[in-house]
Amino acid sequence: MSYKQLIEGQRYQIEAYLREGFSYREIGKRLKVSHSTISREVR
Repeated sequence: MSYKQLIEGQRYQIEAYLREGFSYREIGKRLKVSHSTISREVR
């Protein structure tokens, strides 16, 4: 995967998926970004 910044809408989607109990890997697949990107964004 190539590096890219998340847009604001994706950040809201991450929050929603986390509230629903999705893993970082599953969120990454749904948003088409690396799970490590999700992890860094949450931190």
